Parts: sequence; structure tokens; C-alpha cells
Amino acid sequence: MAYNGYLIKIGKTANAINTEIPLTFIKAETLDVLWSTTEVDSFRNGNGTLVRNTVLPNKVLKIEFETPDIDSTDFDSVMSTIRSKFINSDEKDLYVTAWVAELGEYKTDHCYMPDVHVSIRFADANELRYSPVRIAFIGYSESTAT
Repeated sequence: MAYNGYLIKIGKTANAINTEIPLTFIKAETLDVLWSTTEVDSFRNGNGTLVRNTVLPNKVLKIEFETPDIDSTDFDSVMSTIRSKFINSDEKDLYVTAWVAELGEYKTDHCYMPDVHVSIRFADANELRYSPVRIAFIGYSESTAT
């Protein structure tokens, strides 16, 4: 599948991943997308040779990026959109589709969003700005990941 003009889409169900994370919210040079093999009990044998026990077909989608320096209005808007897609707000889980450059295609997984740490860059009586904020989505490695 070719690139379709977006990097990340989110949704509440696997069949409704239709909300794009705006490209202006993603500092492109910080975007890191990984579609990784799941390993269980890999080890080095007595000869020092790596023995990998990969679990297929389960793969893990992991996405990390930073926002640009951003004002509170834009940040709140995008974070509100992300929160609206949570399946369970306590677990902060949702479905994510992301462009995986290594494969040249989009991949989808059921993911959770780790805690978001926000630092204030500037504040006065009229404006609040945040330093770049790290956002991540980490897959559960379910067999339904595609």
C-alpha cells in the first residue's frame, strides 16, 4: 500500500480508524515507527550464538514522536481528539494505523498511550505555550495486528 498523505490515524474500533493526527502536530524528524517481531526467551547458547525464538504472527506497533513547540489551544484540541478515541480511558487504549517506512505500508494495532509529560515553555496573562511533548502509542501485540 502506498503512502496516502497521513502518518497516523486513530479510532475506537479496528473498523473505524478514521481520525488523522494532524501533520502539524508531529515534528517529522522525531517520528519513529517500529513494526517489530515479538521474541520470547531468546538466548545465547554455549558457543555464543544467538538463538531467537520469534513469535509469529504477532507483531508490535510502536510509535513515538514529539510535538513542535505548541500553544495550549492547539495542544488541548489534539489531545481532546485522542482522548475521544480511547476505548477505556483508564487504560488509554485505542486503535492506531501508522505509516511504517521500513515496509513501505501502513500497519494497524490495538495500542495504549503511555503517560504524557508536559512542560510549560512560556506563560503570561494571555498565552500558554508548551515545550515539545513526547507522544507514544505502543501495541499490545495481539494476533489481530495487521
